[in-house]
Amino acid sequence: MILIILEILILLASAIIAIYSYNNVRKHLNGFYHKAELIPGPQGHFLLGSIREIVGTDGGIYNWLVQARKKYGPVLKFWALDSLHVMLADPKDVELILKSQKTLTKSYGYNFMRPLMGEGLVTSAGEHWREHRKIITPTFHFNILEKFVETFNENAEILIKRLSDVQKENPTLDIHTFLTLCALDIICETAMGTKINAQQSGGLNDYVQAVNLAAYMVVHRYYNLLHRFRFISKFTPLGKQYERCLQLLLNRTDEIIRTRKAELKREKENKSVEVKKSEEDVGRKRRMAFLDLLLQTTHTNGSPLSDTEIRDEVNTFMVAGHETTSIGTSTCLYLLSINPEVQEKVVEELNDIFGNDTRAPSYEDLQKLSYLERTIKESQRLMPSIAEFQRYIKEDFPINNYVIPGGSTIGVMVYAMHIDPEIFPDPMKFDPDRFLPENSRNRHPFAYIPFSGGYRNCIGQKFAMLEMKAVISSVLRNFKIEAAIDEKTGKVFKPIIEERVTTGSKNGIYVKLLPRQKS
Repeated sequence: MILIILEILILLASAIIAIYSYNNVRKHLNGFYHKAELIPGPQGHFLLGSIREIVGTDGGIYNWLVQARKKYGPVLKFWALDSLHVMLADPKDVELILKSQKTLTKSYGYNFMRPLMGEGLVTSAGEHWREHRKIITPTFHFNILEKFVETFNENAEILIKRLSDVQKENPTLDIHTFLTLCALDIICETAMGTKINAQQSGGLNDYVQAVNLAAYMVVHRYYNLLHRFRFISKFTPLGKQYERCLQLLLNRTDEIIRTRKAELKREKENKSVEVKKSEEDVGRKRRMAFLDLLLQTTHTNGSPLSDTEIRDEVNTFMVAGHETTSIGTSTCLYLLSINPEVQEKVVEELNDIFGNDTRAPSYEDLQKLSYLERTIKESQRLMPSIAEFQRYIKEDFPINNYVIPGGSTIGVMVYAMHIDPEIFPDPMKFDPDRFLPENSRNRHPFAYIPFSGGYRNCIGQKFAMLEMKAVISSVLRNFKIEAAIDEKTGKVFKPIIEERVTTGSKNGIYVKLLPRQKS
Protein backbone atom coordinates (compact mmCIF):
# COMPACT_ATOMS: atom_id res chain seq x y z
CA MET A 1 0.00 0.00 0.00
CA ILE A 2 2.83 2.38 0.91
CA LEU A 3 4.58 1.64 -2.40
CA ILE A 4 1.37 2.37 -4.32
CA ILE A 5 0.95 5.73 -2.57
CA LEU A 6 4.63 6.52 -3.20
CA GLU A 7 4.26 5.72 -6.90
CA ILE A 8 1.16 7.93 -7.09
CA LEU A 9 3.03 10.79 -5.40
CA ILE A 10 5.97 10.43 -7.79
CA LEU A 11 3.64 10.43 -10.79
CA LEU A 12 1.83 13.45 -9.38
CA ALA A 13 5.09 15.35 -8.82
CA SER A 14 6.23 14.48 -12.35
CA ALA A 15 2.92 15.67 -13.80
CA ILE A 16 3.08 18.94 -11.86
CA ILE A 17 6.64 19.63 -13.04
CA ALA A 18 5.70 18.78 -16.65
CA ILE A 19 2.63 21.02 -16.58
CA TYR A 20 4.59 23.80 -14.89
CA SER A 21 7.37 23.61 -17.51
CA TYR A 22 4.88 23.61 -20.39
CA ASN A 23 2.99 26.60 -18.98
CA ASN A 24 6.26 28.41 -18.34
CA VAL A 25 7.40 28.06 -21.96
CA ARG A 26 3.96 28.99 -23.31
CA LYS A 27 3.80 32.12 -21.17
CA HIS A 28 7.24 33.24 -22.34
CA LEU A 29 6.23 32.80 -25.97
CA ASN A 30 2.97 34.80 -25.78
CA GLY A 31 4.42 37.71 -23.78
CA PHE A 32 2.62 36.79 -20.56
CA TYR A 33 5.66 37.36 -18.35
CA HIS A 34 6.58 40.64 -20.02
CA LYS A 35 3.11 42.09 -19.31
CA ALA A 36 3.18 40.73 -15.76
CA GLU A 37 6.64 42.23 -15.13
CA LEU A 38 5.25 45.74 -15.69
CA ILE A 39 2.66 45.33 -12.92
CA PRO A 40 4.04 46.32 -9.47
CA GLY A 41 4.34 43.65 -6.79
CA PRO A 42 6.76 41.14 -5.30
CA GLN A 43 8.80 39.00 -7.63
CA GLY A 44 7.73 35.41 -7.93
CA HIS A 45 10.16 32.68 -6.88
CA PHE A 46 10.51 29.44 -8.81
CA LEU A 47 7.63 27.06 -7.95
CA LEU A 48 6.64 28.86 -4.72
CA GLY A 49 5.74 32.19 -6.33
CA SER A 50 5.11 34.88 -3.68
CA ILE A 51 4.04 32.45 -0.96
CA ARG A 52 7.16 33.08 1.16
CA GLU A 53 6.21 36.74 1.48
CA ILE A 54 2.60 36.04 2.44
CA VAL A 55 2.96 33.05 4.77
CA GLY A 56 3.66 34.15 8.31
CA THR A 57 2.18 37.62 7.87
CA ASP A 58 0.25 38.62 10.98
CA GLY A 59 -3.42 38.47 10.03
CA GLY A 60 -2.79 36.33 6.94
CA ILE A 61 -3.31 37.29 3.33
CA TYR A 62 -5.90 40.00 4.05
CA ASN A 63 -3.48 42.08 6.13
CA TRP A 64 -0.71 41.32 3.67
CA LEU A 65 -2.87 42.75 0.88
CA VAL A 66 -3.52 45.91 2.90
CA GLN A 67 0.21 46.41 3.46
CA ALA A 68 1.00 45.52 -0.16
CA ARG A 69 -1.58 48.06 -1.37
CA LYS A 70 0.26 50.77 0.60
CA LYS A 71 3.61 49.65 -0.81
CA TYR A 72 2.75 48.96 -4.44
CA GLY A 73 -0.41 50.99 -5.10
CA PRO A 74 -4.02 50.13 -6.05
CA VAL A 75 -2.93 47.65 -8.76
CA LEU A 76 -0.51 44.96 -7.61
CA LYS A 77 0.44 41.40 -8.39
CA PHE A 78 1.50 38.30 -6.55
CA TRP A 79 2.22 34.76 -7.68
CA ALA A 80 0.52 31.66 -6.28
CA LEU A 81 2.90 29.00 -7.56
CA ASP A 82 2.97 29.85 -11.30
CA SER A 83 -0.46 31.49 -11.29
CA LEU A 84 -0.55 35.29 -11.62
CA HIS A 85 -2.97 37.15 -9.36
CA VAL A 86 -3.54 40.85 -10.04
CA MET A 87 -5.27 42.61 -7.16
CA LEU A 88 -7.30 45.81 -7.46
CA ALA A 89 -8.16 48.38 -4.80
CA ASP A 90 -9.29 51.40 -6.82
CA PRO A 91 -13.12 51.56 -7.13
CA LYS A 92 -12.85 52.82 -10.73
CA ASP A 93 -10.77 49.79 -11.72
CA VAL A 94 -13.03 47.45 -9.75
CA GLU A 95 -16.07 48.81 -11.59
CA LEU A 96 -14.45 48.04 -14.96
CA ILE A 97 -13.89 44.43 -13.92
CA LEU A 98 -17.25 43.77 -12.28
CA LYS A 99 -19.28 45.41 -15.04
CA SER A 100 -17.46 43.71 -17.91
CA GLN A 101 -19.04 40.81 -19.79
CA LYS A 102 -15.52 39.44 -20.29
CA THR A 103 -14.87 38.83 -16.60
CA LEU A 104 -17.88 36.80 -15.49
CA THR A 105 -15.95 33.56 -14.93
CA LYS A 106 -14.96 32.80 -11.34
CA SER A 107 -11.36 31.88 -10.53
CA TYR A 108 -9.86 28.40 -10.10
CA GLY A 109 -10.45 28.35 -6.34
CA TYR A 110 -14.21 28.23 -6.82
CA ASN A 111 -13.82 24.76 -8.39
CA PHE A 112 -13.45 23.33 -4.89
CA MET A 113 -17.07 24.31 -4.25
CA ARG A 114 -18.33 22.30 -7.22
CA PRO A 115 -18.57 18.87 -5.55
CA LEU A 116 -21.47 20.22 -3.48
CA MET A 117 -22.72 23.26 -5.44
CA GLY A 118 -22.35 21.76 -8.93
CA GLU A 119 -23.32 24.36 -11.53
CA GLY A 120 -25.15 26.65 -9.10
CA LEU A 121 -25.09 30.44 -9.40
CA VAL A 122 -21.83 30.84 -7.45
CA THR A 123 -19.75 28.41 -9.52
CA SER A 124 -21.32 28.38 -12.99
CA ALA A 125 -20.38 30.58 -15.95
CA GLY A 126 -21.42 31.40 -19.49
CA GLU A 127 -24.94 30.93 -20.80
CA HIS A 128 -25.86 28.53 -17.99
CA TRP A 129 -25.15 31.22 -15.40
CA ARG A 130 -26.89 33.98 -17.42
CA GLU A 131 -30.11 32.01 -17.80
CA HIS A 132 -30.19 30.80 -14.20
CA ARG A 133 -29.50 34.28 -12.86
CA LYS A 134 -32.35 35.64 -14.96
CA ILE A 135 -34.92 33.03 -13.95
CA ILE A 136 -33.94 32.85 -10.26
CA THR A 137 -33.79 36.60 -9.55
CA PRO A 138 -37.62 36.92 -9.19
CA THR A 139 -37.56 34.41 -6.32
CA PHE A 140 -35.92 37.10 -4.17
CA HIS A 141 -38.76 39.60 -4.65
CA PHE A 142 -39.72 41.43 -1.43
CA ASN A 143 -43.17 39.76 -1.46
CA ILE A 144 -41.42 36.41 -1.10
CA LEU A 145 -38.81 37.64 1.39
CA GLU A 146 -41.65 38.87 3.61
CA LYS A 147 -42.84 35.27 3.99
CA PHE A 148 -39.46 34.24 5.44
CA VAL A 149 -39.62 36.64 8.40
CA GLU A 150 -41.65 34.21 10.51
CA THR A 151 -38.91 31.61 10.06
CA PHE A 152 -36.26 34.16 11.07
CA ASN A 153 -38.20 35.00 14.22
CA GLU A 154 -38.89 31.43 15.30
CA ASN A 155 -35.24 30.47 15.05
CA ALA A 156 -34.15 33.70 16.73
CA GLU A 157 -36.44 32.78 19.63
CA ILE A 158 -34.66 29.42 19.96
CA LEU A 159 -31.33 31.28 19.85
CA ILE A 160 -32.36 33.58 22.70
CA LYS A 161 -33.38 30.63 24.87
CA ARG A 162 -30.06 28.89 24.26
CA LEU A 163 -28.09 32.05 24.98
CA SER A 164 -30.13 32.65 28.15
CA ASP A 165 -29.37 29.15 29.41
CA VAL A 166 -25.64 29.35 28.66
CA GLN A 167 -24.99 32.88 29.92
CA LYS A 168 -26.33 31.97 33.35
CA GLU A 169 -23.32 29.67 33.71
CA ASN A 170 -20.84 31.95 31.99
CA PRO A 171 -21.85 35.30 30.44
CA THR A 172 -18.73 35.35 28.24
CA LEU A 173 -19.21 33.12 25.23
CA ASP A 174 -18.25 32.58 21.60
CA ILE A 175 -21.32 34.12 19.97
CA HIS A 176 -20.37 32.82 16.53
CA THR A 177 -20.90 29.16 17.46
CA PHE A 178 -24.51 29.92 18.41
CA LEU A 179 -25.21 32.18 15.44
CA THR A 180 -23.81 29.65 12.97
CA LEU A 181 -26.31 27.01 14.09
CA CYS A 182 -29.14 29.56 14.06
CA ALA A 183 -28.24 30.61 10.50
CA LEU A 184 -28.05 26.98 9.42
CA ASP A 185 -31.52 26.29 10.83
CA ILE A 186 -32.85 29.35 9.01
CA ILE A 187 -31.24 28.59 5.67
CA CYS A 188 -32.31 24.94 5.62
CA GLU A 189 -35.91 25.82 6.38
CA THR A 190 -36.06 28.70 3.89
CA ALA A 191 -34.09 26.88 1.18
CA MET A 192 -35.49 23.37 1.45
CA GLY A 193 -38.56 23.72 3.63
CA THR A 194 -37.16 21.27 6.15
CA LYS A 195 -36.04 21.54 9.76
CA ILE A 196 -32.65 20.14 10.79
CA ASN A 197 -32.81 21.36 14.42
CA ALA A 198 -29.14 22.37 14.44
CA GLN A 199 -29.61 24.58 17.49
CA GLN A 200 -31.43 22.00 19.61
CA SER A 201 -28.80 19.36 18.80
CA GLY A 202 -25.96 21.73 19.61
CA GLY A 203 -24.52 21.09 16.15
CA LEU A 204 -24.00 17.39 16.83
CA ASN A 205 -26.29 15.91 14.16
CA ASP A 206 -24.79 14.37 11.05
CA TYR A 207 -26.09 17.00 8.61
CA VAL A 208 -24.56 19.93 10.51
CA GLN A 209 -21.22 18.17 10.83
CA ALA A 210 -21.25 17.33 7.12
CA VAL A 211 -21.90 20.97 6.21
CA ASN A 212 -19.04 22.10 8.45
CA LEU A 213 -16.55 19.66 6.93
CA ALA A 214 -17.64 20.51 3.38
CA ALA A 215 -17.04 24.21 4.06
CA TYR A 216 -13.66 23.51 5.68
CA MET A 217 -12.49 21.39 2.74
CA VAL A 218 -13.07 24.17 0.20
CA VAL A 219 -10.10 26.14 1.55
CA HIS A 220 -8.12 23.13 2.77
CA ARG A 221 -8.12 21.56 -0.69
CA TYR A 222 -6.97 24.83 -2.26
CA TYR A 223 -3.85 25.04 -0.08
CA ASN A 224 -3.11 21.34 0.50
CA LEU A 225 -1.65 19.62 -2.57
CA LEU A 226 -2.50 16.16 -1.23
CA HIS A 227 -6.20 17.07 -1.17
CA ARG A 228 -6.25 19.40 -4.17
CA PHE A 229 -6.65 16.45 -6.52
CA ARG A 230 -9.82 14.66 -5.55
CA PHE A 231 -8.84 11.30 -7.07
CA ILE A 232 -5.84 11.22 -4.67
CA SER A 233 -7.59 12.81 -1.69
CA LYS A 234 -10.13 9.96 -1.71
CA PHE A 235 -7.44 7.57 -0.47
CA THR A 236 -6.69 9.61 2.67
CA PRO A 237 -8.68 9.36 5.94
CA LEU A 238 -9.79 12.99 5.70
CA GLY A 239 -10.63 12.59 2.02
CA LYS A 240 -12.75 9.51 2.72
CA GLN A 241 -14.62 11.38 5.46
CA TYR A 242 -15.17 14.30 3.08
CA GLU A 243 -16.59 11.99 0.39
CA ARG A 244 -19.01 10.45 2.91
CA CYS A 245 -20.15 13.92 3.99
CA LEU A 246 -20.65 15.03 0.39
CA GLN A 247 -22.75 11.96 -0.35
CA LEU A 248 -24.85 12.55 2.76
CA LEU A 249 -25.53 16.17 1.77
CA LEU A 250 -26.32 15.38 -1.86
CA ASN A 251 -28.54 12.43 -0.94
CA ARG A 252 -30.42 14.51 1.63
CA THR A 253 -31.16 17.26 -0.88
CA ASP A 254 -32.19 14.72 -3.53
CA GLU A 255 -34.53 13.06 -1.04
CA ILE A 256 -36.13 16.38 -0.11
CA ILE A 257 -36.62 17.27 -3.79
CA ARG A 258 -38.24 13.90 -4.55
CA THR A 259 -40.52 14.18 -1.52
CA ARG A 260 -41.64 17.71 -2.32
CA LYS A 261 -42.25 16.89 -6.00
CA ALA A 262 -44.43 13.96 -4.95
CA GLU A 263 -46.36 16.20 -2.55
CA LEU A 264 -46.95 18.80 -5.26
CA LYS A 265 -48.11 16.09 -7.65
CA ARG A 266 -50.63 14.79 -5.11
CA GLU A 267 -51.83 18.31 -4.37
CA LYS A 268 -52.33 18.92 -8.07
CA GLU A 269 -54.20 15.67 -8.59
CA ASN A 270 -56.54 16.26 -5.71
CA LYS A 271 -56.43 19.56 -3.89
CA SER A 272 -58.79 18.25 -1.25
CA VAL A 273 -56.27 15.64 -0.12
CA GLU A 274 -54.26 16.93 2.79
CA VAL A 275 -50.55 16.45 2.21
CA LYS A 276 -48.90 14.33 4.86
CA LYS A 277 -46.91 16.61 7.14
CA SER A 278 -43.93 15.95 9.32
CA GLU A 279 -44.43 16.03 13.07
CA GLU A 280 -42.91 19.52 13.20
CA ASP A 281 -45.44 20.88 10.69
CA VAL A 282 -48.61 19.31 12.13
CA GLY A 283 -51.31 21.89 12.77
CA ARG A 284 -49.95 24.62 10.51
CA LYS A 285 -49.73 25.37 6.81
CA ARG A 286 -46.54 24.39 5.05
CA ARG A 287 -44.41 27.45 4.32
CA MET A 288 -43.06 28.39 0.95
CA ALA A 289 -39.37 27.55 0.50
CA PHE A 290 -36.78 28.38 -2.14
CA LEU A 291 -37.14 24.79 -3.34
CA ASP A 292 -40.87 25.28 -4.01
CA LEU A 293 -40.10 28.33 -6.12
CA LEU A 294 -37.48 26.44 -8.13
CA LEU A 295 -39.92 23.60 -8.76
CA GLN A 296 -42.26 26.14 -10.35
CA THR A 297 -39.49 27.85 -12.34
CA THR A 298 -38.91 27.05 -16.00
CA HIS A 299 -36.17 27.66 -18.53
CA THR A 300 -36.68 30.41 -21.08
CA ASN A 301 -37.90 27.70 -23.50
CA GLY A 302 -40.60 26.68 -21.01
CA SER A 303 -39.05 23.39 -19.85
CA PRO A 304 -38.77 22.76 -16.08
CA LEU A 305 -35.42 22.79 -14.29
CA SER A 306 -33.91 19.33 -13.92
CA ASP A 307 -33.53 17.76 -10.48
CA THR A 308 -29.77 18.25 -10.75
CA GLU A 309 -30.18 21.96 -11.55
CA ILE A 310 -32.55 22.37 -8.62
CA ARG A 311 -30.20 20.48 -6.29
CA ASP A 312 -27.24 22.67 -7.34
CA GLU A 313 -29.13 25.89 -6.67
CA VAL A 314 -30.61 24.71 -3.35
CA ASN A 315 -27.19 23.58 -2.11
CA THR A 316 -25.62 26.83 -3.32
CA PHE A 317 -28.20 28.89 -1.45
CA MET A 318 -27.74 26.72 1.63
CA VAL A 319 -23.92 26.87 1.73
CA ALA A 320 -23.46 30.47 0.55
CA GLY A 321 -26.32 31.72 2.69
CA HIS A 322 -25.54 30.44 6.16
CA GLU A 323 -21.84 31.18 6.67
CA THR A 324 -21.96 34.73 5.29
CA THR A 325 -24.91 35.76 7.45
CA SER A 326 -23.59 34.04 10.59
CA ILE A 327 -20.19 35.75 10.37
CA GLY A 328 -21.89 39.05 9.46
CA THR A 329 -24.21 38.82 12.47
CA SER A 330 -21.37 37.75 14.79
CA THR A 331 -19.01 40.55 13.80
CA CYS A 332 -21.78 43.14 14.08
CA LEU A 333 -22.56 42.05 17.65
CA TYR A 334 -18.84 42.01 18.47
CA LEU A 335 -18.38 45.56 17.17
CA LEU A 336 -21.42 46.67 19.16
CA SER A 337 -19.85 45.13 22.28
CA ILE A 338 -16.78 47.37 21.95
CA ASN A 339 -18.78 50.41 20.80
CA PRO A 340 -21.45 50.76 23.53
CA GLU A 341 -22.52 54.24 22.39
CA VAL A 342 -23.58 52.80 19.01
CA GLN A 343 -25.29 49.88 20.74
CA GLU A 344 -27.39 52.28 22.82
CA LYS A 345 -28.52 54.13 19.69
CA VAL A 346 -29.63 50.82 18.16
CA VAL A 347 -31.52 49.97 21.35
CA GLU A 348 -33.17 53.41 21.34
CA GLU A 349 -34.42 52.74 17.82
CA LEU A 350 -35.75 49.34 18.92
CA ASN A 351 -37.52 50.94 21.88
CA ASP A 352 -39.09 53.55 19.59
CA ILE A 353 -40.62 50.78 17.49
CA PHE A 354 -41.44 48.10 20.06
CA GLY A 355 -41.57 49.91 23.42
CA ASN A 356 -42.43 47.29 26.05
CA ASP A 357 -44.13 45.06 23.50
CA THR A 358 -42.41 41.65 23.37
CA ARG A 359 -43.89 40.69 19.98
CA ALA A 360 -41.63 39.38 17.24
CA PRO A 361 -40.77 41.91 14.51
CA SER A 362 -42.85 42.01 11.35
CA TYR A 363 -41.44 42.66 7.89
CA GLU A 364 -42.58 46.28 8.23
CA ASP A 365 -40.82 46.61 11.61
CA LEU A 366 -37.57 45.38 10.13
CA GLN A 367 -37.85 47.88 7.28
CA LYS A 368 -38.09 50.71 9.82
CA LEU A 369 -34.81 49.79 11.52
CA SER A 370 -32.72 52.26 9.51
CA TYR A 371 -30.04 52.88 12.14
CA LEU A 372 -29.59 49.13 12.69
CA GLU A 373 -29.24 48.72 8.93
CA ARG A 374 -26.54 51.39 8.84
CA THR A 375 -24.83 49.65 11.76
CA ILE A 376 -24.79 46.33 9.88
CA LYS A 377 -23.39 48.09 6.81
CA GLU A 378 -20.65 49.68 8.90
CA SER A 379 -19.75 46.33 10.47
CA GLN A 380 -19.55 44.85 6.95
CA ARG A 381 -17.19 47.68 6.04
CA LEU A 382 -14.78 46.96 8.90
CA MET A 383 -15.21 43.18 8.91
CA PRO A 384 -16.74 42.13 5.56
CA SER A 385 -18.02 38.56 5.34
CA ILE A 386 -16.17 38.25 2.03
CA ALA A 387 -12.92 40.23 2.21
CA GLU A 388 -11.67 39.42 -1.29
CA PHE A 389 -13.10 37.73 -4.38
CA GLN A 390 -11.73 36.77 -7.76
CA ARG A 391 -12.39 36.46 -11.47
CA TYR A 392 -10.53 34.54 -14.16
CA ILE A 393 -9.78 36.34 -17.44
CA LYS A 394 -9.24 34.44 -20.66
CA GLU A 395 -7.87 37.35 -22.69
CA ASP A 396 -5.75 40.46 -22.05
CA PHE A 397 -7.53 43.14 -20.05
CA PRO A 398 -6.16 46.72 -20.06
CA ILE A 399 -6.59 48.60 -16.79
CA ASN A 400 -4.97 51.64 -15.17
CA ASN A 401 -2.02 51.86 -17.62
CA TYR A 402 -1.34 48.13 -17.34
CA VAL A 403 -2.30 45.11 -19.42
CA ILE A 404 -3.37 42.15 -17.31
CA PRO A 405 -2.44 39.10 -19.42
CA GLY A 406 -5.08 36.57 -20.35
CA GLY A 407 -4.89 33.47 -18.16
CA SER A 408 -4.57 35.56 -14.98
CA THR A 409 -6.75 35.79 -11.91
CA ILE A 410 -8.05 39.25 -11.01
CA GLY A 411 -8.84 39.82 -7.36
CA VAL A 412 -10.82 42.62 -5.74
CA MET A 413 -9.40 43.79 -2.40
CA VAL A 414 -12.71 44.51 -0.67
CA TYR A 415 -11.23 44.95 2.80
CA ALA A 416 -8.41 47.21 1.56
CA MET A 417 -10.95 49.51 -0.12
CA HIS A 418 -13.19 49.54 2.93
CA ILE A 419 -10.40 50.90 5.14
CA ASP A 420 -8.90 53.29 2.59
CA PRO A 421 -8.73 56.70 4.37
CA GLU A 422 -9.26 58.49 1.06
CA ILE A 423 -12.62 56.78 0.73
CA PHE A 424 -13.57 56.47 4.41
CA PRO A 425 -11.91 59.16 6.58
CA ASP A 426 -10.74 57.88 9.97
CA PRO A 427 -11.41 54.38 8.61
CA MET A 428 -11.00 52.37 11.83
CA LYS A 429 -13.68 54.37 13.63
CA PHE A 430 -17.00 52.52 13.90
CA ASP A 431 -19.50 55.07 12.60
CA PRO A 432 -22.84 53.89 11.13
CA ASP A 433 -23.65 57.44 10.02
CA ARG A 434 -21.15 57.01 7.18
CA PHE A 435 -24.11 55.39 5.44
CA LEU A 436 -26.55 58.25 5.82
CA PRO A 437 -27.69 59.32 2.33
CA GLU A 438 -25.95 62.69 2.58
CA ASN A 439 -22.65 61.02 3.58
CA SER A 440 -22.83 58.35 0.85
CA ARG A 441 -23.89 60.60 -2.01
CA ASN A 442 -20.42 61.33 -3.42
CA ARG A 443 -18.90 57.93 -2.66
CA HIS A 444 -18.02 55.79 -5.66
CA PRO A 445 -20.65 53.00 -5.97
CA PHE A 446 -17.91 50.34 -6.09
CA ALA A 447 -16.00 51.64 -3.06
CA TYR A 448 -18.22 49.62 -0.71
CA ILE A 449 -19.05 46.14 -2.00
CA PRO A 450 -19.45 43.57 0.81
CA PHE A 451 -21.90 41.70 -1.44
CA SER A 452 -19.77 42.16 -4.57
CA GLY A 453 -21.14 44.29 -7.40
CA GLY A 454 -21.93 44.41 -11.08
CA TYR A 455 -23.41 41.46 -12.94
CA ARG A 456 -22.38 38.84 -10.36
CA ASN A 457 -23.37 40.66 -7.20
CA CYS A 458 -24.90 38.56 -4.42
CA ILE A 459 -28.44 37.64 -5.40
CA GLY A 460 -29.34 37.02 -1.75
CA GLN A 461 -28.11 40.26 -0.20
CA LYS A 462 -31.61 41.53 0.68
CA PHE A 463 -32.39 38.16 2.26
CA ALA A 464 -29.14 38.36 4.27
CA MET A 465 -29.79 41.91 5.46
CA LEU A 466 -33.33 41.03 6.53
CA GLU A 467 -32.12 37.95 8.43
CA MET A 468 -29.31 39.84 10.17
CA LYS A 469 -31.70 42.61 11.24
CA ALA A 470 -34.16 40.06 12.64
CA VAL A 471 -31.54 38.13 14.62
CA ILE A 472 -29.52 41.12 15.87
CA SER A 473 -32.64 43.01 16.95
CA SER A 474 -33.81 39.94 18.86
CA VAL A 475 -30.47 39.60 20.67
CA LEU A 476 -30.34 43.30 21.59
CA ARG A 477 -33.92 43.33 22.89
CA ASN A 478 -32.96 40.59 25.33
CA PHE A 479 -29.31 41.23 26.16
CA LYS A 480 -26.88 44.02 26.79
CA ILE A 481 -23.63 43.14 25.04
CA GLU A 482 -20.34 44.04 26.63
CA ALA A 483 -16.75 43.54 25.52
CA ALA A 484 -15.28 40.21 26.55
CA ILE A 485 -11.95 40.12 28.38
CA ASP A 486 -9.34 37.69 27.08
CA GLU A 487 -8.31 35.58 30.06
CA LYS A 488 -4.81 35.02 28.65
CA THR A 489 -3.94 38.68 28.08
CA GLY A 490 -6.33 40.48 30.43
CA LYS A 491 -7.21 42.79 27.55
CA VAL A 492 -10.39 43.21 25.52
CA PHE A 493 -10.87 40.21 23.26
CA LYS A 494 -9.92 40.71 19.61
CA PRO A 495 -10.67 38.21 16.82
CA ILE A 496 -7.72 36.87 14.82
CA ILE A 497 -8.82 36.96 11.19
CA GLU A 498 -8.15 33.96 8.97
CA GLU A 499 -8.94 33.08 5.37
CA ARG A 500 -11.81 30.68 4.87
CA VAL A 501 -14.68 30.61 2.38
CA THR A 502 -15.74 33.67 4.34
CA THR A 503 -13.75 35.91 6.66
CA GLY A 504 -13.29 33.82 9.78
CA SER A 505 -11.71 34.10 13.21
CA LYS A 506 -9.13 31.62 14.50
CA ASN A 507 -10.03 32.30 18.13
CA GLY A 508 -13.81 32.65 17.90
CA ILE A 509 -15.84 35.83 18.41
CA TYR A 510 -16.35 36.37 22.12
CA VAL A 511 -18.75 38.81 23.79
CA LYS A 512 -20.25 39.16 27.26
CA LEU A 513 -24.04 38.90 27.53
CA LEU A 514 -26.08 40.41 30.35
CA PRO A 515 -29.88 40.18 30.55
CA ARG A 516 -31.35 43.51 29.45
CA GLN A 517 -33.47 45.18 32.10
CA LYS A 518 -37.03 45.67 30.89
CA SER A 519 -38.36 49.20 31.44
